[in-house]
Amino acid sequence: MRKTIFISSALIGGLLSTEALAVSCPAGTTKNVDCWECDSNSTCIATITTDGEGKKTLNILPGSTHIQNSTNDWLTNQWLNAIQDVDAINIANGVKKIGSEVFKGASKVTEIVIPETVTLIGNNAFAETGLTNVTFSGTPQIKFLGGFGDIQSLKNLDIPDSVTWISSSAFSNSGLESIKLPANLTTIESSAFQNTNIKELNIPDSVESIGHSAFKNMPQLEKITLPDNEKFTSIPTYLFYGSENLKEVNIPDSVTYIGEYAFEDCSSLESVSIPANLTSLGRNAFDGATSLTSITFETDENGRTKLTTIPFAAFEGAAITSLTIPEGVTKIDSGAFAGATNLKTLVLPDSLDSIGGNAFQNTNVQEVFCHETTEGRCAKFYGSTFNVYSGRIPIGLTAAAMKTYTIDEDGVYTLKDSQGNLSYFASINDMLKGSEGSCSSIDVCKAIISAAANAPIVVNGKTYANLEDLKAGRYIRKLIYTVEEANQVAGPVNRVSITYR
Repeated sequence: MRKTIFISSALIGGLLSTEALAVSCPAGTTKNVDCWECDSNSTCIATITTDGEGKKTLNILPGSTHIQNSTNDWLTNQWLNAIQDVDAINIANGVKKIGSEVFKGASKVTEIVIPETVTLIGNNAFAETGLTNVTFSGTPQIKFLGGFGDIQSLKNLDIPDSVTWISSSAFSNSGLESIKLPANLTTIESSAFQNTNIKELNIPDSVESIGHSAFKNMPQLEKITLPDNEKFTSIPTYLFYGSENLKEVNIPDSVTYIGEYAFEDCSSLESVSIPANLTSLGRNAFDGATSLTSITFETDENGRTKLTTIPFAAFEGAAITSLTIPEGVTKIDSGAFAGATNLKTLVLPDSLDSIGGNAFQNTNVQEVFCHETTEGRCAKFYGSTFNVYSGRIPIGLTAAAMKTYTIDEDGVYTLKDSQGNLSYFASINDMLKGSEGSCSSIDVCKAIISAAANAPIVVNGKTYANLEDLKAGRYIRKLIYTVEEANQVAGPVNRVSITYR
């Protein structure tokens, strides 16, 4: 049972020590019904008043510093009955802490003014109220914010810049459609915005930690910007689970961990770029992301990723047509890309040691490219005896569809098909376009690569590492544009003129 009482107090040695206030119960009022006492103290710290129109107001009187829980069941029940009948709440300046659930159920209250002296609002403090407007007065000192979950009437909120911590379930199951987050925020706890109607969220770069399920089941969320700082390293379990309209999300380079089910059933998500520093990807992380047409694994300067395992059902049901697994990956678990029915082209790294059963079940792989080195480990995944059920490439893949490639020190891709024919390419993307080759010779390829590699291009304030990235719309910091958008900004640039054959 929830137990609530108002006190004016200070914490001393873990015990609550009350202070007498210079206010007595007004004449004609009944103690603990409309004149609330602090335990056995006869001092009145809160009153309920009624104006000439019958409007009832709960008044937290000056001198009260901490509104919190009590162990007195009788007093709690009286309080619950009282607040359900009030039309307004007036909190005096001087109150510092509003404890958990203290105003829960005040369904007639539509507006609240939070005094500037308040430093903390506890979980569910205003749950099940009728709030439509929350005002933080003066120069707010509040640091820890919770308490606004389960309020369907609350649509918009500007959080003061003094807030550094948003507590667990702070706004969960509320009607929020838009919110302004504070510039100094460092922590968002679990389920903070779960089941809300926010359409766009810009998380400030000051945020270092986000708890699990913080943005779970947000059906209207279309775009979110995650913080970009070295301390933000984790996208936790269930973070965006079931946010079915999420189309765009950036994953910062600092992220090393993506938890289980983090993006499961984000069925509108169209593209994702996995950072080169990622070391752990949870099972079912992007399972059910059925609009995912682009999966890019970023790599370091040596063309490698720190991610060694692509886990069970990580990208099950994705809409990708081609897939490049980078060097560094040693294992693809069972069902990792199962049900990606549009998948036709697959590029495997030479670092790969194993492919789990059904990893590519119900895909349509027709062409496999393998990075072949002197170890030649990729070759073991070829052949008619290897099929989808034994954990290899899908049934029906012919020998003619299997190709190996090498990359020389200048970055030229040399492709050898099953007949031993050689072709040369300036990039892996060019290699995947067809079998005729993008370069007429190795020397032409080297010239293209040299020009692109040594000519960073700045267009409209965005820096592209080379011509290939400019054409693909990939500018530094991993903010991905479409090819069409990249072509629009590429117009005035003419540093290097190269004709692709």
